Amino acid sequence: MVQNTLPPEDSSHNPALEQAIRLIGDGKYAKAKEILTSLLQTDQNNATYWVWMSATMETQKERLYCLQMAYKMDPTNAAAQRGLVLLGALNPDETTIPFPMNHARPWESRLRLAEEKDRPTGIRRVTSNPIFRLGAIGTVAVIILGAAIFGVGALINRRARPVNLTPNTPRPTVSPLPKKGPTLNATLAPLLDGPTYTPTPIYAMTPHEDIALDAYHIALRDYSQGNWGQMADMMLQIATSQPGSVDALYFAGEGKRLGGQYKDALDYYKKAIKVNPKFAPIYLGIARANLSINPLKSEIADFNQAIKLDPNYTEAYLARGLYLLDRLDMVGAEKDLKQAASMNPDSPLVQSSLARFFLATGENEAALTAARKAKELDVTAADSYLLLGMAARANDQPDEAITALDVYTRYFSKTNDNAFTTLGAAYVERADYDSALTNIEQAITLNSKNSEAYRWRGEIYLATKDYTKALSDFRQSNRIHVTFEASIGIAKTILANTESETDSKKARDAYSEAYFTTNQAQNLTRTDKQKGILFYYQATVLEKLNEQTAASRAWANLLALPEDATTEDQRANANARIIALQSATPPPPTSPVTDTPQVTDTPQVTITPSLTLTP
Repeated sequence: MVQNTLPPEDSSHNPALEQAIRLIGDGKYAKAKEILTSLLQTDQNNATYWVWMSATMETQKERLYCLQMAYKMDPTNAAAQRGLVLLGALNPDETTIPFPMNHARPWESRLRLAEEKDRPTGIRRVTSNPIFRLGAIGTVAVIILGAAIFGVGALINRRARPVNLTPNTPRPTVSPLPKKGPTLNATLAPLLDGPTYTPTPIYAMTPHEDIALDAYHIALRDYSQGNWGQMADMMLQIATSQPGSVDALYFAGEGKRLGGQYKDALDYYKKAIKVNPKFAPIYLGIARANLSINPLKSEIADFNQAIKLDPNYTEAYLARGLYLLDRLDMVGAEKDLKQAASMNPDSPLVQSSLARFFLATGENEAALTAARKAKELDVTAADSYLLLGMAARANDQPDEAITALDVYTRYFSKTNDNAFTTLGAAYVERADYDSALTNIEQAITLNSKNSEAYRWRGEIYLATKDYTKALSDFRQSNRIHVTFEASIGIAKTILANTESETDSKKARDAYSEAYFTTNQAQNLTRTDKQKGILFYYQATVLEKLNEQTAASRAWANLLALPEDATTEDQRANANARIIALQSATPPPPTSPVTDTPQVTDTPQVTITPSLTLTP
């Protein structure tokens, strides 16, 4: 005989449960869910807790899971039976108890008191009968609930993304981007032409039972959609119903970490270690959470432990490689990133990480190849567009850079000042100075300490002959961070602006500053091309200062560089100036200019002791 249990309105004098029920009645489901989760952690076999938990859930599958757990704990629980019948998961039979109406609820008692005071007659008596009202309310509620279940079910079936999962199998996978970022929208979708990346199966360990497996899929769907809080809550319920689920505890920690609750994440990772200390992803999660709290903390031990436990764990190699790249360990970073690429070459995350590495090491062509492949593999990934734009501009491909960065800044991120800076630089290279200025000023608005943005705005003002603003921006760029480009920019602006200066002292002071900045840039050269630019402006400034011997040496240094490091115009000008300077003032016989003068990485150009420079 089936026990005629009360419906879940009866809280059995449990204060915490009574509070949760009141919150549900007030529509405060999130708070009620927290209380019920705590109750279930203390007594996971309590069917009443599971029934009430179902009332806090947002989707049909989540409610179904809770009711199935309640029915599993107590097959005689009438509320669980009715809920499962209503959701179509249980066939009704003669043992299924209908919704009972023979116990008074507070609202029903108040209705009866009112009825005693004013008992209606006739049709009004029938329609005023509390049983009639209750039946009508119940009928309407069933209709509404059925429609809601049907609608939610249809919505889930239409929107749910399949999650590849093979339980009880460690997976050397690369997951989707581990943070909730901008998502693809309807406006962007028509612009994209390419596949959407389908991640390889999630790293799973625990074999889940039928009910828990459905919940696990729901939680992983939340994970893929960036619903970190819902994913963590569902994983905690699975961990409660299956105490040995190390992956459920791990993913609960991931939900907290990705939601910015790093200390809570570390607590769940520690609980997962107690269940199974050999589950590799835990240590990767610990490293990431600790670095989010303190980016300077050394986490190499946790990365190493993850790889030690699973030498085929692609994501661990990838994360450790990026960690080493941030610390300028290029050898270690290259080894790890290439190992990840050998294991999973078709991951857009792997390819975008390679693009980052190649950009950092100046291998611009390789960076562009990797960035293009990352975008081809997943046209919905924000990083693919950012890195493609950066790599294209580094390879003198401004059109491709503008296309990629325009998509990134318009649809994915309006707060990345570096993206707007790079986009503005690409417009400068295309001589579209209005568009360039719009993007560079947006970068400065977002970050007033962006030295590159000031430098590029200086280039815009220099190109449009607004020399006062150009000089101000180049100087501001160097105040924030001294660079070769801003230092040369100061020299270029002074040379362009001082030509017509009639005050000889002002002109000499200006040229002295220009020489000082070229000398400053001398120690910042990294390539032969930069050396060519340096020698060109250094020689030009020295001529303005009437230091002809030093100028001749600077021109000779330019000619000694490989031909592909300079332009034809630069070399022609250098030859012409050397001839002119030799005619005017022959160089001393003790320091002749040879066909192949020695040029070091930091060439020293001397000037006569009588020259006093004022920066």
